[in-house]
Amino acid sequence: MCHSQMIVTLNSSVAFQVFDSNNDGYLTYDELFGMYRTITGPLMTDDQILLIVAGVLNRNDFGKHGQLSFDEFCQVF
Repeated sequence: MCHSQMIVTLNSSVAFQVFDSNNDGYLTYDELFGMYRTITGPLMTDDQILLIVAGVLNRNDFGKHGQLSFDEFCQVF
């Protein structure tokens, strides 16, 4: 793994840990909603964020249990 890949992985890990509020190793629907709300601030409505979160979790290959693992998070973001 090259240096830039290590930095991206480290940044992703830190971001994941920040938003995994219950520290269970998964991002739930509520945690993903909170993440998008924090990132977008007032630029998006709750309804717009709900659509995005539902879209992420409803993808066939992600969110099989209504949550994202760290590996899935890295693939989505």
